[in-house]
Amino acid sequence: MPISKALGLGLAILVLKALAPAIMTHIESTAIAFLSGAEVSAHAATNLAASAGSFSLPDSSNRLVLPQAPQIRR
Repeated sequence: MPISKALGLGLAILVLKALAPAIMTHIESTAIAFLSGAEVSAHAATNLAASAGSFSLPDSSNRLVLPQAPQIRR
């Protein structure tokens, strides 16, 4: 019985050694895909912030007037 456990442990170690490069490759490709998506998102946010900062009304004398609630008197 102890010999079969030793053989099973040895076989498990060999399988893990064989699978480790494949697992690392998948982890690496997942990390690269995540970081690539984060980079695209950062560029989009930067472009959106730049376009929002350069926004101006066509005629500055025609300012946008927001409605105001009347004051409540007691």
